[in-house]
Amino acid sequence: MFEHNNLVDQVLSAANFSTGQSSLVTTGAAVIGIFIFAIVIVAIGIGVEIWFKNRH
Repeated sequence: MFEHNNLVDQVLSAANFSTGQSSLVTTGAAVIGIFIFAIVIVAIGIGVEIWFKNRH
């Protein structure tokens, strides 16, 4: 638990340290993350729909 928190703190401090170019990278990562999240939601929706069709 503490190791995870330390890792998060290191990542955040590294991100804050290199904010010169990383704002674009962070935006790109956020867009990619949202895109992947949307694909996962759609995939889960399709999977649930198929599961209900097969169940009946």
